[in-house]
Amino acid sequence: MPTILSFLSGRQITNDSGVPQSGAKLFHYRATTTTPLTVWQDEGATLAHAQPVQADAGGFLPLIYIDDTFAWKTVATTAAGVTLPQYGFDNLAAAEAGSTATGFAPPLFPWVQVTSAGSPVNLAAADAGNAYEADTTGGSVTFNLPSAASVGNGKGFVFKKTAAANSLIVDPSGTETIDGASASYTMLSTNDLIGIYSNGAAWYIVDILQAPATLAAALGGVLPGLQSLQVIIASGTWTKPAGISKILAIGTGGGAGGGDSNSSNVGMGGGAAGGTSIALVDVSAIASETVTIGAGGPGSTVGGNGTAGGNTTFGAHFTANGGGANSGGQGGVGGTATGGDMNIPGGDGLSAVTGDGGNGGQGGTSFWGGGGRGGYDGDSGTGAGGNAGAYGAGGGGTHHTGTNGGGGKAGVVFVLEFGA
Repeated sequence: MPTILSFLSGRQITNDSGVPQSGAKLFHYRATTTTPLTVWQDEGATLAHAQPVQADAGGFLPLIYIDDTFAWKTVATTAAGVTLPQYGFDNLAAAEAGSTATGFAPPLFPWVQVTSAGSPVNLAAADAGNAYEADTTGGSVTFNLPSAASVGNGKGFVFKKTAAANSLIVDPSGTETIDGASASYTMLSTNDLIGIYSNGAAWYIVDILQAPATLAAALGGVLPGLQSLQVIIASGTWTKPAGISKILAIGTGGGAGGGDSNSSNVGMGGGAAGGTSIALVDVSAIASETVTIGAGGPGSTVGGNGTAGGNTTFGAHFTANGGGANSGGQGGVGGTATGGDMNIPGGDGLSAVTGDGGNGGQGGTSFWGGGGRGGYDGDSGTGAGGNAGAYGAGGGGTHHTGTNGGGGKAGVVFVLEFGA
């Protein structure tokens, strides 16, 4: 059956004053009840612990494995039966199918500071339960472990390196091993921390906390996740930064310009927005890509329709087409997009409302925001179309002769860059 290691495995039981409790007792029950729960001495659940599980003379509990039969709770007492409420927990989850018992919470260690002047540090069985901070500024610090048999099953040490220079070295006794290797274990980075525990015959690393620099080095110099971004607003080349393996590229075509009226009280339609394409690209084997940014179409200045927006491309991965120009009072048709994992059409330009007090059509809305406003003709005023502000949005159309259509906004490529 599947088992998990209790988080109390190997812990040193203390009272509120931090005094170790020799012979402390840990009772296990089914959750929310006082019905005893069988717990195990081994991962395979073949040898049951006595109830209660008893700590040794130093207050340390043995390894305790929990199976998948019931949610569970714990109650701890001193050897004399006085309750230790800090170790009472309820409604703890049982093991799930496929669980493996791979680690457990470390004991509540007191910390001991060591410098290179005190190296090597010859640890004894009585030191089990200590945590050691090594200041390696003046030189490397070596810790020589006692024999695993002398320490006993489920006990161990924690080591932390607190300086950048030199190394912290943990050396097993004689021919004993650490995680199956007889060689010493070396820590190189500041703030790396490990827990090394005995199973009675050998040593195992069951807790490890690596500083970000250590993790980055192990992963080729970069931590997983988002590392950087590039906003490309001019045609050119996207170049992959070091350590990047995947990108999310978002490209939008240029917006079209708005129309310009050639008659009094006649409105012109707004220019449409460019389409948008979104692509997740594995760039492990790609160093760069050619980028073309679609130009924004200018608004008409001579009475007539605006100009369509240009197309945006990112290598061969996608094409985001520019927005369409207006046709007289009718707004332009939004640009399409192809090739991406998601392809989003641009918003259409709005059509004009003709007549005294009417207005030109507003420019189409792009993935990034709204288009330019349509020009308004009040009882005695005239109005030009507004220029688009958001990437790929369309310009507004005019209402009344002698004014200019709003310009469409150029497109963009926005690249999110991810590490391994």
